[in-house]
Amino acid sequence: MDRSATSATAMKESSMKDHKRLLLIDDDPNLILLVKDYLEFRGYEVITAENGREALEILEQYVPDMIICDVMMPEL
Repeated sequence: MDRSATSATAMKESSMKDHKRLLLIDDDPNLILLVKDYLEFRGYEVITAENGREALEILEQYVPDMIICDVMMPEL
């Protein structure tokens, strides 16, 4: 592998580490468990909320890189 390819790979891996924080919001605890386990297995850091109000409280202290949210959310 040449030097530029090695450098590009290192930059990609570095940027992936910086963009792995997710907020998962769903009122179904079984779905949260299933999706959270899968995402953590894939290397993501996952914070969960069971309703919209809890999600808003989390967002006051934590800024995720991505939010995955149920569209029919109670308490929002």
